[in-house]
Amino acid sequence: MAVTYATIGTPQTVSGSATNTVTFSGISNAYTDIVAVMNVGATAGSGTGFGMYFNSDTGTNYSDTRLNGDGTTASSARGATQARILQFSAALPETATIFSPVVTHIFSYTNTTTYKSTLTRSNNSANAVQLIAGIWRATPAAITSISFYTFAGNFSSGSTFALYGIKAA
Repeated sequence: MAVTYATIGTPQTVSGSATNTVTFSGISNAYTDIVAVMNVGATAGSGTGFGMYFNSDTGTNYSDTRLNGDGTTASSARGATQARILQFSAALPETATIFSPVVTHIFSYTNTTTYKSTLTRSNNSANAVQLIAGIWRATPAAITSISFYTFAGNFSSGSTFALYGIKAA
């Protein structure tokens, strides 16, 4: 089975004045799944991590399970009834030249009868690699917007965000 990836919307790059939120809205329902590809850094003092929410829903309708490794120790954690799905919980790089790659798969995003599930792979060579399984438990609805935001501070200038639709043949 052939799989085709197509760019959804315009990829976004944080430039000049840093921002703490990047949103893609008006997402087409022409695909079966979405892949978000990011390369992110954070401004100094921004704390740890960033998250994602759908359709402007910032209620406690999200859960995630995380597997972490730092080269020495493996661990796991779970978050329930949260206001986002975690994308990366380790400290984002806080320099102008180091960024963390993050790839998130959002499955069956147009389905209106089931909750939405996600799978994220991320790493920061300075401190951790992670695999995060997430779920959005709101009333089932198609995803029409996705927002990524830092827990504190801002994404640094040069951080990139792109969405791709997957269309099965």
